[in-house]
This record gives sequence, C-alpha cells and structure tokens, in this order.
Amino acid sequence: MFEQDKIDTVSAINRHKNEEKKNSFITTKFKILQNKKAMAQLSSNDMLLLSEALEIEKGYSTKRMKDQLRSFVMLRAEKVIKGKMPADDGFVRLVSIYGSNQQKNFVCTHFAPKHQEKPEPVDTPHTAKDTAPKNKTPKKSWLKRVWKAAGKAAVVVGVAAMSLIGGKALFNNFSSDKTSKNDNKETTFTPKQTVAVTPIEEQKNRIEEQAPASEKQDAVITEFQKVFDNLNKAYKDRFDSALEIHLGAEKRDQLYQQIDKLAEDGKIEFKDGTTREWYAHAFTMYAKVSPNSDGGKLIAGLLAGEDVDKTVLNDLVIKAKRDGTGISGTGSYSAFDNAPQNLQQKHIQNRQNVISLEKLVQKSR
Repeated sequence: MFEQDKIDTVSAINRHKNEEKKNSFITTKFKILQNKKAMAQLSSNDMLLLSEALEIEKGYSTKRMKDQLRSFVMLRAEKVIKGKMPADDGFVRLVSIYGSNQQKNFVCTHFAPKHQEKPEPVDTPHTAKDTAPKNKTPKKSWLKRVWKAAGKAAVVVGVAAMSLIGGKALFNNFSSDKTSKNDNKETTFTPKQTVAVTPIEEQKNRIEEQAPASEKQDAVITEFQKVFDNLNKAYKDRFDSALEIHLGAEKRDQLYQQIDKLAEDGKIEFKDGTTREWYAHAFTMYAKVSPNSDGGKLIAGLLAGEDVDKTVLNDLVIKAKRDGTGISGTGSYSAFDNAPQNLQQKHIQNRQNVISLEKLVQKSR
C-alpha cells in the first residue's frame, strides 16, 4: 500500500511539471522555437509537450510554429537514424507525428518496442537437464530478432546496387516513355521480381555467428541510409534531365542559380524535404502548365522580385509533387517528344532509377 502511494505521488508530481512546461511554452508565445540550441536540448517528451501546447493555443494561428517544430523533429530523426544521437523516451511517438514518411517507416520498423518473451519463473526448481535448453532459448530468439532487421537491410542494399548499375537484371520489361498532353505525367513500370534465397541464407548464418548486436543495428541503419541517399540522388538526376528537356541545360542552370540566390536572401526556405532542384522543377511546371493559376502568378511575382510568403511557396512546391503531377492545366505540346533521342533515353533511365529505389525504400519498412 505504501509503495503504491509513493508511485501515485511521483506520477502526480510529473504531471504537474508537465503542465508547468506547457504553460511556460504558451506564456512565452513559443519563443523557444526561435532558439535552435534550446530546441536541440529538449527531450522528445518535451517536444511532445510543446506540440500539445501548440494545439491548446487558440488565440492566434500556430501553423507556422508547427512547421518549425516539424523541421526540428525531422532533423532529430535524421541524426538518430544516422547514429549521431540516441533515441530517447518519446522519440518513436514524436516521429510518428512530425517525421517524414521515410523516417516514420524506418523508425516504426527499427525503434518501436519489441514484443518481449515471457520470462522463466525464478522460483521453480529445475534439474541440470531441464535448465540447459531454457538457458539457450533467449539467445536463439535474440538472433532471430536481429536477423529480421539485419537480413532485410542486406536484401535492400543488394537490390539497390543492381538497380543503380543498370537495372536490366531486375527490370526486363518496361513501357516506352510518352508524356501526356500536360507533359507532366510519370510512366508506370511493372518490375519483374527476383529473389536470391541461398546467398541471403548464407549471409544470415555469417551475421548470427560473427556480428555483435550493436554492429548489426548499426549496419541496418547505415545500409538504409545508403538506399535513402541514392534515392535523393536519383530524384536530383530526374529533375536535371526533365528541366534540360523543358529549358535546355544553360537556362536550367541559370534557374538553379536564381533559386540559390533567393535562398541566400531568405526569400525561400527548403523544408519538409524540398530542394533547389524540386523548386526549379515546380516553378517550371507552374509556368508551362498553369501560369494563370494563383500559384503560377505567385511564383512569377517572386521571380520578378516581389516578396512572397515562404511557407506558401514551399506548400506550392510540395503540392506540385516531384513529378509535377500535382499541377493541373491544359496544353498539347510535348517537350519530351521534341527532345533529342539521347536526352529522352537519359530521362527514361533517370525515371526508372527513381521507380526502382522508391520500391526498395518501401520494402525496407
């Protein structure tokens, strides 16, 4: 009874402290979001309290503040995934709310609490013969859990290497690339699945016999990051070739420089996964497909020197999607059909690499 009273008292104190923290965030109008150092020192649970406080505040809009919190959470998730900082209590829940889709998938798979086996009773006597097999059981289960994570990464990395080398061993059949009347629709390809059983089983045996648990977890994180980095590079290559088709290499590079200057001047902000190349592609698609839309006019004004809300701009870029299919409009001219054949083939290959790697990231969930 005394022990339960003690637990209840501690819980009440912790609840009171949490309420004080939330009230402090609200009273100071969330100024902590302007202090990168202070935000970096917050625990994941404190960030969750900050999120709750933002939901409570109804006196003014907190949308931009929530976007700032999302940026801090995504940065923390990236550091944890890369092994630069440990995952603390509340981290998984925090990322499930504010992380990117890739981060949510990875954290859910590799950081979520594992189901624990029921422990052996400590007060039941056993003979030496009875005890021996039970002492070995935790080791076997541990290896199976580690392999579930490490083996999956081995499959992901192996297929990623194949897709980046050429893709023909994995994809023997894909349709010819034709853009739609808006020149912004992506072709869907159907891959032929390849499964190598024996090499993976051999890899499994080597990992179980040789690698300690910490090294296996580090290997999973490292290999996932390699695939993720390769996907980001594939996105960039596809943006490059698409813009070369629409603008030519020289004008594309000039647009990149203009966007770099806008970022340096603080007029645009890359966040939620957006990049210089994604901005350039979205700006070009709005200009060619929907120039008279609100978004098209807003971007044209920005490029002409007007001040535009950075959050609105970033939302327009995300709305456009990486392949431009988020923009609707009319038109019949196909830049792809009129591009040189070598550039067409280059763009087809870049698009195929993106499709292959997106599937690999999805498989690693």
